[in-house]
Amino acid sequence: MNQQRNLNRRPLELSLPEEMQLALPGAEGRIPYGWMDIGAAAMIDLAIAGRLTSTPAWLGQPSDSRLSLADESPTGNAPLDFLIAALQEHGRPWRASPCLRRLSRGISEATSASLAARGIVRPHGGIAEKGAYLEVRDAPARSAAEERMRASPADLRGDALMDIWRRSGITWIPEPGIFGPRIGGDYPAEARGTIVAVLDALFAVNGSVS
Repeated sequence: MNQQRNLNRRPLELSLPEEMQLALPGAEGRIPYGWMDIGAAAMIDLAIAGRLTSTPAWLGQPSDSRLSLADESPTGNAPLDFLIAALQEHGRPWRASPCLRRLSRGISEATSASLAARGIVRPHGGIAEKGAYLEVRDAPARSAAEERMRASPADLRGDALMDIWRRSGITWIPEPGIFGPRIGGDYPAEARGTIVAVLDALFAVNGSVS
């Protein structure tokens, strides 16, 4: 069944961190910068593609699993390539929680820059600046990301977006019906351990709304 799930990206070929950024709730025409949620999305994108793997810890939580690259070749997508380059530079397996903490800001900055270069958003201020936000310039692209995350039944990438969103530490009240199991996605067996490790790291770092 897993092999039959839709793994294709949208026609614009947006990566999972780009879709996650566009799907974040915000005021009309504005979205906040993501952070840890965007980092987790990039890791899960590579895991779904079989390019990021994990080794479980002998003791401890899934977030103690160590992440490793299975394929170091560039993807052509800025946030994913930032993650690949950072893991290469680290030079050894990296525990999921500290990896997420260390790399999420850079992944988020690469994500917003990539979306801006495509004309999908326009940044107003930098990620760490008070009051900064992204102005939506391509409303259909944002709507597509929001619809994918909330679709029922969802495709695999939509499941991943929702699982990330539940664990992202977002403080506003979600819409009715978004709560669900801790891990909602029907992920491929070969990727599930790594995805669970990343989601558990996100939960550990930011808490959860579920």
